[in-house]
Amino acid sequence: MTEKERYATIGTWTELFCREGKTISENSVRNRLNECCVQAITGRSAVGRLMRNGFYAESDVRKACADLLQDIPQADEGGFFEEGGVIFCSMIALSRMFGISSSAIGSRILAAKLQPKRAKDAWGRVQDFYPLNEVERLCADLTEELPQADENGVIEIDGKVFATKNGLAGLLDISEGLVRARIKENKIQSIRGKTIHGPIFSFYSLSEVEQCCHDLLQDIPQADDEGFFEKDGQTYGTIVSLSRLLGISAHGIRGRIARASLVSVFGRDSMNHNRLLFYSLSAPSH
Repeated sequence: MTEKERYATIGTWTELFCREGKTISENSVRNRLNECCVQAITGRSAVGRLMRNGFYAESDVRKACADLLQDIPQADEGGFFEEGGVIFCSMIALSRMFGISSSAIGSRILAAKLQPKRAKDAWGRVQDFYPLNEVERLCADLTEELPQADENGVIEIDGKVFATKNGLAGLLDISEGLVRARIKENKIQSIRGKTIHGPIFSFYSLSEVEQCCHDLLQDIPQADDEGFFEKDGQTYGTIVSLSRLLGISAHGIRGRIARASLVSVFGRDSMNHNRLLFYSLSAPSH
């Protein structure tokens, strides 16, 4: 006579697995059952409460959770376990330990083809763990003593402020493309530093970049909602706003401007975000 199949709720199965020395969360079991499209049956609890689709067959549960029920190492709540004298860490634990983003560590691990070891975290979820000594070696340059940016993205050294190209663009309210071009044109030297999340970038002196971008930092007019502003008695608009006003395609206006060698001026859009080129609605050619 074959042994009769046992059915129980997810909570009951996790308690049973715990008694067997396998710590698995109810969510983990539920997720595996959903992934395997396991069907439950309706039954009554010990107190007679009807539970629709609340009971799962033991064979189905053990099959769906086979990897979680393996005799594999389990990490502590810090994300570590030791095996054979080697300490293994989860990606989150490594990131927290080194102060480096998981993506930065992951790219080094991927490039080195470092093989992970499958183990459970403190809550029974199976994931990848990596040998601490190998990751330390791969990320040696990321963990060296370098200045690190604050929450505003800047590094201060001896009273001088440094920021990345992207950070400088935000600080100066200039496009990153213009910042990059001016840094290259003026051959501004960089220093190496870490962002607040750990990855290493080139940082540049704010004062030096301000100096080479002085013409871009002058007060410039701001357009209205229609895309125009007044300056020295003349009306200026972008190609888009002029196209809309004159009923001529932007391509046609751009061609006429080029042929007439019209001089442009800088202005900002109505939201004061983007630095754009504006042209006089009635200016003569030069």
